[in-house]
Amino acid sequence: MNKQELRKEFKEKRKALPEGEAGRLSELIAGHTIELLGAHPEWRHIHLFLPIKKNREVDTFPILTYLRGNGSQVYTSYIKSGEEGMLTLNITREIDLATNELGIPEPVIKKTVSPEKIQVVLVPLLVVDRMGNRLGYGKGFYDRFFKSLGSDVFKLGLSFFAPVDQIRSEAHDVALDACVFPEGVVVF
Repeated sequence: MNKQELRKEFKEKRKALPEGEAGRLSELIAGHTIELLGAHPEWRHIHLFLPIKKNREVDTFPILTYLRGNGSQVYTSYIKSGEEGMLTLNITREIDLATNELGIPEPVIKKTVSPEKIQVVLVPLLVVDRMGNRLGYGKGFYDRFFKSLGSDVFKLGLSFFAPVDQIRSEAHDVALDACVFPEGVVVF
């Protein structure tokens, strides 16, 4: 199956998840993610995505609550209209969020910071393969973001669905280091 077909299939699978089931799976994924992050106290600068509810993405707000409570520096990104890349924001403190035109929650007050301290990036995706190649929405924002970070940044996907055998990767694609599923964590 090509990327376009896989993207369509997994968008439909995710959309077909009943809201209660998506919530239950998100709780399992959040629990495994928190356990993994807790096992690495050296990871103090964590970037996470805020979920697009209409796309039924994994709910990362429980992870955000945990990270704020343990003293981590927490970051997210937003896409400035007309820009190719993502800008980084610190969201360690309680802040007001609003949903942008793409359905992405983002801080109302946008004070950008340098992403240079980020050690771990929690990554949204539709599906991943057994080698860590992820399939997102096809815009390349995260691939470009990864290339702007140091090579030692740990890239952690969050997925409702088990890995597929193979996603054909291209030169610009950046693979994940690990992925969290409802059943647990897989390191690539």
